[in-house]
This record gives sequence, C-alpha cells and structure tokens, in this order.
Amino acid sequence: MMSANKYIRLLVLSVFCLTSCIGEMNVAGPQQYPVLVNAPPGKGKTYWLEHTLIPDAIWTNQNVLVLSNRIALSLQQKIDFLRAFDASAAEKYTAKGLIEEENFVPVKILTYHRLPAFMKEKDDAKERWLKRLKYVVADEAHIFTADALFNEHCSQYLRLVTSCFQQAIRIYLTATDMDVLYPLQQQEDRNFVGYYR
Repeated sequence: MMSANKYIRLLVLSVFCLTSCIGEMNVAGPQQYPVLVNAPPGKGKTYWLEHTLIPDAIWTNQNVLVLSNRIALSLQQKIDFLRAFDASAAEKYTAKGLIEEENFVPVKILTYHRLPAFMKEKDDAKERWLKRLKYVVADEAHIFTADALFNEHCSQYLRLVTSCFQQAIRIYLTATDMDVLYPLQQQEDRNFVGYYR
C-alpha cells in the first residue's frame, strides 16, 4: 500500500509493495520525495535493499549510502553485502577491519554516529561519490526519536539526512514508525524546496 500527502511530502510504503515500487520512487526533478518503509522485523526490508535498491543503483551507475544505528548492525550489513556481491572479498577482512571499512563501491555503509564527521571531510573523491548518490537508506530510522532520550545527537543526524541529501531518494526503514513519523515529516518539510516558514 502506498500513500503520499502533497503537504507532508512523504511516501509511505508497506512491505507488500516493496518489490514493485522502484518506479514510484524515481520522481523526476531536482529534489526527491522521501520514502518511509514500515514493516515488522523479518519481512524483507534488508532483502529489498540488497536485491532491489543496490542492483538498481549499480545498473544506473549510481551510489547508495546506508546508515545504521549500531556498529553490530553495520557490521552485519557489510557482511551481508559482501556475501551478496563479492563473496571472495568477505573472507579477506577481519572483524575489526570490516568494522573500520566503509567503502564498498558503489555502497558506503556508515553508522549515524559517523555521519557528521563524514560530511565535514574535505575530499574530492567523496564529493564525486556524493554527486552520483541515488539512494540514502536510513535503517532503523526510529533512532531519531527512540535514542534521543540518551543520545543528544539524534536531531543532528536527522537534520543531516534531510538537508545534505536532497538530490538523493531518502529511504527510511523501520519496524516502529509511530514515534518517528511526525518528526520525520516535519524535518522533511523544512528542507523541501518551496517550504515557507
């Protein structure tokens, strides 16, 4: 089930339409509509990322940034990505080496905690990579509200995701959207071209 609100500008997807919604997300224009995918654990969000979004970006010669809320989740995503796309490379890394590695061209996998420093880095290669960024996947997007009780940087992470990646399709994955939906809508609206305060 898909729904879009022209005032809120957030496309909300259920797990049932994930495999057929790539075309819906590729909206023409300089600024992309954000997408919230709300589905319970084990219903295919990560599978969709690995088998639909990343291949789509590779096919169009573009990049994907995956953000995760924990080092352990980031490590698992890196292992899964390597197994899916370059099984022989997975064996070359130690756990520590894999935790430190972020670049799996055309995919970068970062934690939210690393995002502010990443965006401050002055690097021509990074800037070229960002110009070809098609998708920003904010996994476990409920971090913006759930972790805010003990992590004062959560609002900064949300501001960075919504403001720094306007040219990319921002995809928020969560199993618990009720707490994050309203703050996410508000922040996305603040950064949407034509938003009047």
